Amino acid sequence: MTIVNHILEHMPGLTKPQAKFLITLFAIILDLRGRVNVRNLSRYCHYSERTISRQLRRNFDFAYFNSQTMHSSINPNSTLIAVQDASFIPKSG
Repeated sequence: MTIVNHILEHMPGLTKPQAKFLITLFAIILDLRGRVNVRNLSRYCHYSERTISRQLRRNFDFAYFNSQTMHSSINPNSTLIAVQDASFIPKSG
C-alpha cells in the first residue's frame, strides 16, 4: 500500500483521519468476499457502521486518485488500451 499512502499524502484537502480511513477501506475491500456494503465492512475492520457511513459521505476526488495511481504504476512509454467486461450486465430474454 505504499503507492496509496504516497498519493494520499499529496492529495489536497485530505485530512489525516480521512486518509487513515481510506487506507483501511481499500485494504478491506480487497480482502472482502461477496457484497461490499457498510455492514460487511464493519464486520471486517475496527470501524463501526456509523463511522463508515460518515466517512463515505465526505467528498473524495476518486478521479484524481485513480489517475495518480495509474501514473505512478504504469511506464509512461508503454502502449495502453482500454477494456471493459460487460458480462455483469443482466440480459433480457
